[in-house]
Amino acid sequence: MDPEGHPLARSTATDVTGEDLDDHAPGFRAEVLERYPRLDFTRDLLAYFRARAEREPDSSPAGAVRTGLATVMAANPLDAPSGPSPGREAVSPDGRGARGPRGP
Repeated sequence: MDPEGHPLARSTATDVTGEDLDDHAPGFRAEVLERYPRLDFTRDLLAYFRARAEREPDSSPAGAVRTGLATVMAANPLDAPSGPSPGREAVSPDGRGARGPRGP
C-alpha cells in the first residue's frame, strides 16, 4: 500500500467499523467526537451501501452488505460510547434507529 493510502485505509476502518479504536487514547477520541459529531454518519453510510448494492450487486459495497457490514457498523463503539448522545442515534443491524427504518 502506498504511503498515503495506508493511513487513509486505517482511519476509514476506524471511523466506519471501530477497528483499531484502542490505538487512540480515550481523551483524543472524545475530543474528535466533540469537534466532529458523527450525527447520522453510520445510518447514512449504510443506506448508501445498501442502495448501491441493490443497483450494482457485484460491487464492493454489495459484498460488504452481504458479509455483514451492518452488524459490524452497529457494534462500532464510536456510535455509542455510553449510549446515543443528543443529535446521534444508535443504529441496529437492520438499519433502524430509535425512530424506525431509515434509508433511501
